[in-house]
Amino acid sequence: MSVAVVDISATSGRDAVPVAAAPKGTQAQRAYDALRRRIIRCELAPGRTFTEASAAEELGIGRTPVREALARLARDGFVVVAPRAGCRVAEVTLGDVMELFELREPLEAKAAELAAARIDETGLAELQRLTDVPFAADAGDAAGLAAFLGANTAFHAALAGFAGNGRLATALDGIADQLERLHWLGVPTSPRVADLLGEHHEMIAALAARDGERAAALAVRHCRTSRQVVVDAVLESGALRDAAIHREHHDHREARR
Repeated sequence: MSVAVVDISATSGRDAVPVAAAPKGTQAQRAYDALRRRIIRCELAPGRTFTEASAAEELGIGRTPVREALARLARDGFVVVAPRAGCRVAEVTLGDVMELFELREPLEAKAAELAAARIDETGLAELQRLTDVPFAADAGDAAGLAAFLGANTAFHAALAGFAGNGRLATALDGIADQLERLHWLGVPTSPRVADLLGEHHEMIAALAARDGERAAALAVRHCRTSRQVVVDAVLESGALRDAAIHREHHDHREARR
């Protein structure tokens, strides 16, 4: 297997992490955070290969903390580690997208329903603040895009928190990073960003009206809009591996026309 050595140290502005300067006991955590962020933001693109040695060299630390970080990332589903062959950033397939959104949809709907009965004015103001973060239409504005997508993730985390169900919030938190990576793939080039933001505003209005049924329905619609944004990006990427699911989805879209 030929493993390309990539520059994993490239970051966007204020997100640079001085891993080598970290206390020894936290170097594995810092390496994990730095690599995870770059994978989520697709700075390390799906399918990209690198070596443990190259990661250690670029981060400026020893191989042992990098090995620990990579093992955690493998458990999280972000990388595939092949002994003596290097590491590969986990690909994103249409099957992955469908599974994540099938899991997300009922959880988000229940969170919205519960939040409608429990959220207060402070919570509504927080959701509004997160929705008001502007979208960075300029693809070169990495910091602006990071702020927008970070606010989107925070919006859904806050909504889950306002539901008042700790287990539900934990379940949604468990897929938040994977969902954010999907959004980094799909949102920058999507013409439907305005739809996503409009649905956030509608959800806030339903929550303010204490209409749990409508809030849940809007959460389902929002999940499906978000899923289509990502599906379109994955289908256009040319990097899809589960061809059978690809064909099935294509046939389904053609049948709807």
